[in-house]
Amino acid sequence: MTLTRPVATLRAGSVPGIPSPLQNARISRFLHADGVAANEEPAAGIASVKIEDGRIEVEDSPAAGISAIDAVLSWPRLSAPMRFNGSGSWRGEAVRISAEIGDGRAFFAGRQTRAELTLESAPANIVFSGTTEASAPLHVVGALRVSAPSLKRALAWSDSPAIAVAPEGAFALTADLASAATRLKLDNVSLSIEDSLGNGAIEFDLGQDVPLVAGTLAFGDLDFTPFVPAAIAPTIKAAGDMPAVETHFSGPFVVDLRLSAERAKLGPVAMTKAAATLNIRPEIAAFDLSDASALGGSLQAGFRTSQAGGSAEVSFFGNDIDAGLLADILGTTRFRPSGRATIAAMIRGPASDWRELLDKGEGTVSVKLVGGSLDNLDLAGFMARLAQGGFFGLGETIGGSLPFQEAEFRAAIGNGLARIEKFEIVSHLATLSAAGIAPLPGRGLAMSGVARTPEDPADGGRRFFIGGSWSAPFFSSASSATGLQ
Repeated sequence: MTLTRPVATLRAGSVPGIPSPLQNARISRFLHADGVAANEEPAAGIASVKIEDGRIEVEDSPAAGISAIDAVLSWPRLSAPMRFNGSGSWRGEAVRISAEIGDGRAFFAGRQTRAELTLESAPANIVFSGTTEASAPLHVVGALRVSAPSLKRALAWSDSPAIAVAPEGAFALTADLASAATRLKLDNVSLSIEDSLGNGAIEFDLGQDVPLVAGTLAFGDLDFTPFVPAAIAPTIKAAGDMPAVETHFSGPFVVDLRLSAERAKLGPVAMTKAAATLNIRPEIAAFDLSDASALGGSLQAGFRTSQAGGSAEVSFFGNDIDAGLLADILGTTRFRPSGRATIAAMIRGPASDWRELLDKGEGTVSVKLVGGSLDNLDLAGFMARLAQGGFFGLGETIGGSLPFQEAEFRAAIGNGLARIEKFEIVSHLATLSAAGIAPLPGRGLAMSGVARTPEDPADGGRRFFIGGSWSAPFFSSASSATGLQ
């Protein structure tokens, strides 16, 4: 039998059912019989069905359909294997599929039988070998292998929103698969993403209004950097000279992954013993680095957005980290600090782009260092220059190194301003304290401060003002002041 240009229509998100043989009493009695004599030829099946230029359409999702289907379904005898070999085009890529069910009669009778499936395409290849049965719901159990020369390309082909976190490199996965209807569970997962090897478990639930992917994966080495755009891409886009961010995230999809790695990276930061979660839902997206050893201490970080409010939140916490290592990563060379640092920073607000987050976001920043030094700052020269009066640039006091017992910076961010509540360096020579404001977009400074030596009274010391910019501040001494502004 040949079917020319047949069309089948599916509802988006549905899974075709297996017809129950019990609907036909005559077939049912045959399929549930104990069998036929060894020398008796089993009853004939459906021989073969040939499909020419067929098409599968998906309601409300034209791009998800399959076209140019050429296939042959053969089932010569009821107890013989059922075989399907076909080809078609899906999302612009040629696909070949071959499948075999070991005993067609056992399958439709609800008994377990062998099952094989192979899908071949340029973006991805899938091989399954195991067993299946036409029970309600359909059960499939066996070994699964998936490979792709580029994970990003494969996810783009499947129109998956997970493309936002996908690396470009090769991907391979092996797992024990067990499925029932719309739920698929992968145990003993072994996967490689580029040069990262991992294992764990993954579960898919395609029957919900919003499909779910959940799992726990442990890696030896893993770069967390691609996961960050997944959290911020829903709202943040490129803006002028501000850094561009991935914007591939789209479509309703739920991702709930728990990730860990013995060795990891987040941007330029190398980490060990790292643990993180990735949570993507239609209304929110978040990546949280819950714990990691890095920079000689421990780190935590969070990146999240809310679709409904069009807002974003970025946070960073460091405990007992090496300030010098952090300065090296940030490219700070002129006034490089050393010492042990505790850092807490957070900003949240509307974020159609990075600039809007800085202009309209609110948050806090605090940094405290103990037992360190600040390179290229001559405190004695600074105090002497203050005593002379007039204006001078920070470059006039460069030289040597300023050791300190502790240094602290604390600021509140809002309306495009950093309100510097405390900036203090405590050394054996003097204590420098300042406060004021720093516009974030323009990177200007408007601060006042005081320098006190151990000999000065509590309300004494030399007072000064700070202006200019972050990169080129200038100072002026004040003959009198009522206090910090």
